[in-house]
Amino acid sequence: MLIKLTDYQRIYHTIQALLLQDRVAATDVSMLFSVYAAQILKHHYGLQAQPVAGAMAIHLGPGKIFSYGQLQAGQLQATNEHQQWWVEVDGWLIDFTAPLLPLLYKRTGNKGTQVPFKMLQKPLADCLENWQSLRQAGEIWKAEDDDLTVIGLQRLASNPGHIARGQAAVKWYVKPPKTQSSPMTITLSNGQRATYSLGSQSLSGAW
Repeated sequence: MLIKLTDYQRIYHTIQALLLQDRVAATDVSMLFSVYAAQILKHHYGLQAQPVAGAMAIHLGPGKIFSYGQLQAGQLQATNEHQQWWVEVDGWLIDFTAPLLPLLYKRTGNKGTQVPFKMLQKPLADCLENWQSLRQAGEIWKAEDDDLTVIGLQRLASNPGHIARGQAAVKWYVKPPKTQSSPMTITLSNGQRATYSLGSQSLSGAW
């Protein structure tokens, strides 16, 4: 693994707290997780992490495949409305929204199936070349979309709230095993004060 489970979990909870409190639109959640996590990895770990948008599919266990994208002529492709964001760094893919998979999978109507809370961190070389080849739990396929990545980053750069929240994430984050303050209160760009508290959901391992 490039980063430890404890570090991944801390990064996830830091970003999740900011997005939940600010009630960020669901369409921006994946992008902001990716961008903020990349900023944290650069600032606190010295890693040249890059946020990436595209299509993705992951095998969650027997009979369970979850995909981000839209089928077009038999191919799973990212679109403006259907896309996923992740981080690529030093030959690794890290998806900081993976702990949301249990919730996302239930929203597809699969309420009787349990999906564990895990992180997603894989060597890029282990990603499959075809989404239809997914056979075992933890296998993933992804297809980057450079145009959607650029469009998303431009949209983020034009939103002062997104920028300020990312700065807050970097400032608030503390590498384990040191204790990170929670709750944290900051003054927003509009002069209002907001309080954020870290979540407590424990992750059970990696996909």
